Parts: sequence; C-alpha cells; structure tokens
Amino acid sequence: MSDKVKRLPLFVGGLSGAGKTTFCCAMLRLAQEYGLKAGGFKPFDVGLLERNAKEQFHDGQLFCQNMPDDPNENLVSPYLAHERYPIEMAFRRDGIRIDWKLVQQRLQIFNQTYDRTFLELPGGLHEPLAKDIILIDWMKQVGRQAVWIIQPKLSLFEHNLMELKLLKEEGFKLHIVINNLAKTIDPDLLFYMWQKIEDVLDQQLEGMIPFIPSWKSGKRLMIVAMEENLPNLIRSVFPPPLEKIR
Repeated sequence: MSDKVKRLPLFVGGLSGAGKTTFCCAMLRLAQEYGLKAGGFKPFDVGLLERNAKEQFHDGQLFCQNMPDDPNENLVSPYLAHERYPIEMAFRRDGIRIDWKLVQQRLQIFNQTYDRTFLELPGGLHEPLAKDIILIDWMKQVGRQAVWIIQPKLSLFEHNLMELKLLKEEGFKLHIVINNLAKTIDPDLLFYMWQKIEDVLDQQLEGMIPFIPSWKSGKRLMIVAMEENLPNLIRSVFPPPLEKIR
C-alpha cells in the first residue's frame, strides 16, 4: 500500500443502527495489536442530550477510549448537536455552521498522526449536511474508499442496495460487511441478500460479523470475530507487513 493511499481516510458507512461505531472501535483496537496507530473520526454527529439522559458515551468519546495517546474529543468529533434530528436541522437549531476548512485541517492532523483513519459517516448518502451539500457530495471531495456495514434486515435491504449502487456508480472502492445484530436470523433471507448484493455489484462481500451481545461486554469477542471472518479486509485496509505484537 502506497503512503498516499494509506493516508486517505477510510469511510465507514451504513444505515443508522448498522453498528458502524462498534466496527470502528474494534478496528482501532485491532490496529494496536499489530503495532499500528489508527484514528477514529466522526466529524458530524447528533443526539447528545439523549445520550446524556441515558448516561451513555457519545461516539467521539468511544473513539477516544479506543485510540492511543488519549486524543482530545473535539479533535475526534468536532461537530456534535444536542438533538436527534437530521444533521442540517440539528446543527441549525444549535447555531452550528460547519467550517469546511476546519474539517480539512482535522483530516490533515489525522493523516499526519495515524497509520489509518476510520471516518464514520452519518446514516445515509443523501443526508443534508448544510443547505447546499449532501453527504455523498462531500465524500467525493475527501476519498473514494469505503467499508459499508449492512444489518441484514428485510426492511433495510432495498435501501442498502440503492446506497451501494450509488457508491459503485460514483467510483468508490467498496468493502461490504454484513453485521448480524440479531440472536436469530432467517438463513434463507440472509443467503438471498448476500447473493443479490454480490450479483448487483459484481463483487464479493468481505464476510459477516456474527452476533455479539454488546461491545461493552464483548470487546475481545468482537475483535476475534472480525479477525476470523474479515481477514482480507483487515489485510487490505492496514499497511503491511501485519505482524501481531500482542
């Protein structure tokens, strides 16, 4: 992997609730086991009031907990709105205006500091970020490689397929991962969705993360499961050579 490619952020996308943050945290931990420094970046986030009410960490805090060198939360998550509304609306209600130069400066810091940056995206490619820009338009300015996390639910299948087709049409290099968040799953439906996605996109999926009860209680289980089920993805997104140090 060239230094230029290595330094570009790797988008981690998927519909809301697919498990993007957990995936990123596991990759941040896994990088350290290979002696690498990986960073997590979530520039646009909402729902701070709800998380505080439930005494939950927001995603930027979770990233910081799983990154080396105790980074500042404002570096990792510079724009965080209080209410759980669409990003443009939530930011407007909080009086937040995105400074695109600041976001680019943050990306440069990550590029200079970390071997790989995992940039978690909001839950839809057409999500308005501001009055004149939607998510995919901004993505095309930043990079062209993405991991797409899919929760294998029938109600989400068509939406996932539409998003993946759009990314493919726009020239993104895709790594597609199924994340099973349910204790039980219909194997026939899973096989159909898996095969259909591969047929439509003309590429193989990376694999599936099996059901893990929770990140809080199953960090080690999640990391091991990802190593066992996503070996090609891990080799492709981390710079070689990959040798475990712990």
